[in-house]
Amino acid sequence: MQDGNPPSTIAHPAPHRDNVSATMLFLGLFTGPVVWGLQFVVNFALASHTCYPGATPLNVPAWHSAWAVILLLNLLAAVLALAAATLSYRHWQVTRTEHQGDAGHAIEAGEGRTRFLALWGVMTGLGFFVAILFNTLALFMVPECAG
Repeated sequence: MQDGNPPSTIAHPAPHRDNVSATMLFLGLFTGPVVWGLQFVVNFALASHTCYPGATPLNVPAWHSAWAVILLLNLLAAVLALAAATLSYRHWQVTRTEHQGDAGHAIEAGEGRTRFLALWGVMTGLGFFVAILFNTLALFMVPECAG
């Protein structure tokens, strides 16, 4: 017994947990950060090797298609982060009635862990989507090999 209530009257903290797959919930939550990290590391490696393939830096890129490849990787990462946010939003739609209160209450109280994780998946997906867009913007502002 907890709080004087018989065990049968205590509600589960996530009553809609069966409506959303845990795997899909965590996929929506972590895809944005993971994709951004991979995009950041791969872009750095490509840009670095293109302008600094040996002992001395180059004034012009060694691989002229590097900019286009980096741009495509950024666009792919942005699409994946946005897809993760969309997936999490769909999970939010399914689980938002899990407990009383709006989105702000879900963030503050953390009640209804399924809707809480879905809401955070939306925020991380959109946040890392914006971060990827800023990385993409840098492609247009910074010269390829500033030597």
